[in-house]
Amino acid sequence: MDASELLKENLEEGRPCSVIHFDPKTGEVTGKEHYNMENIRFEKYQIESLARALLPAIQAFYATEEGQRIKQQLDQEKAEKEALKGTKKRKGTK
Repeated sequence: MDASELLKENLEEGRPCSVIHFDPKTGEVTGKEHYNMENIRFEKYQIESLARALLPAIQAFYATEEGQRIKQQLDQEKAEKEALKGTKKRKGTK
């Protein structure tokens, strides 16, 4: 089975696929096509494994000065959004 037949079969089966186009002379990416991305599903164990792999790096980042500054910004933005939601609810809008 050649690549085009395999792609056609994957598309017909609804499998997520990406097609990357390259310039044959430079090797530069000239285009991308994505199909059936809405069909991507992850098992719970896959999500948990990814979380376990990323957690140490996330914790290390937030332990730095830059991480603390960004966390403060995010917390402030969250508080502002929540305050805005409260204002809208009091006015009777959603």
